[in-house]
Amino acid sequence: MIFVNDKYPRATTPAGALQGRSDWAVAHTMVERGATIGSGAVVLGGVRIAARALVGAGAVVTRDVGPGQTVVGNPARPLPAAGSSRPTDAAGRADEHHPPPAESSFCHPEPRGTAAVRVSLERRGSGGPPG
Repeated sequence: MIFVNDKYPRATTPAGALQGRSDWAVAHTMVERGATIGSGAVVLGGVRIAARALVGAGAVVTRDVGPGQTVVGNPARPLPAAGSSRPTDAAGRADEHHPPPAESSFCHPEPRGTAAVRVSLERRGSGGPPG
């Protein structure tokens, strides 16, 4: 995972001189207890990832993530809460910026790859050769 601590990363000033310590400010990021961040995720500065939140692998987090919320993608967008068809924002309100996905791409009955893992385990347990 990558944490970016500068909202405007530049090596030079508008005049073309190299930036010095006084030319930029650190943007603090808060990750609360119990939050999970997937591998390869990028978290921009000044963002809060609340308790029990989950950031998917490879997500680019540009906004706060609410408690228990799951975000995925680039930019990271919330998944709908269980039993809901609408994503929510960090405060738990319906996220008006990101409408619900089309029904055809909404949710898979089980995560991708799960069936393949289950099949290979069943074959392995049978004592016979896979196939």
